[in-house]
Amino acid sequence: MKWVDYEADWAYWINPVTFRMPRVKKAVPEGVVVLTKEREVVDTGQSYIATEYGFAEENGVKQITKPEATDILTEQMLDYMRERDAYPVNTEIVREYANGNVEIEYKPSDYDRFIIKLTPELIGGDVLQFLEDLADASDLEGMPDPWRIEPAKSGRAKCRTCKQTIPKGELRIGEPSYFDGKLTYKWHHLKCGRDFLQGYSFEKLAGYVDLTNEQKRELEEFVPR
Repeated sequence: MKWVDYEADWAYWINPVTFRMPRVKKAVPEGVVVLTKEREVVDTGQSYIATEYGFAEENGVKQITKPEATDILTEQMLDYMRERDAYPVNTEIVREYANGNVEIEYKPSDYDRFIIKLTPELIGGDVLQFLEDLADASDLEGMPDPWRIEPAKSGRAKCRTCKQTIPKGELRIGEPSYFDGKLTYKWHHLKCGRDFLQGYSFEKLAGYVDLTNEQKRELEEFVPR
């Protein structure tokens, strides 16, 4: 994952792997939607929060419209659903149409809302049946997060970020991936993959309960809450 510099006083990016929305800290990954916030004051003295949308590319963050951001999120959400056979967090079916279209509300925060429209053409079949076959995200509450944290077991696995091996015993972050319907992991050094965990509750990470107190402190030092 390549990162591009982005300086903003108040901005977030939507992680297409988790559909959580961590705050921007000087840089964002390529290929993500960015929401930049600013408080505006009108003539009456009242204020409101204005949101600008962007898309992170190799040369920086390009400004886009909300409909364009929604189109990008629709593609990313469909990839998520097909790969994990599950709904992303913070999603809910809000409308069904006679023509087979279905609208899903995605709320990454209390103040941001996207309507994702799925069509039979986009899905390649019956949308409702496709959605009914997915695991409901609400059913996963309280279960360990599919992301994993653990000490490297062998020292042979390579970090997917920097391509270097992860020494045996060193903490590594497991990015969930699915092969032939089974859960597997793409591993990252803790220092390389820590941005993936922004906005996460460590207690829900698979493997967290098995860490020693020293390892938990190391995780908290690398990934401030």
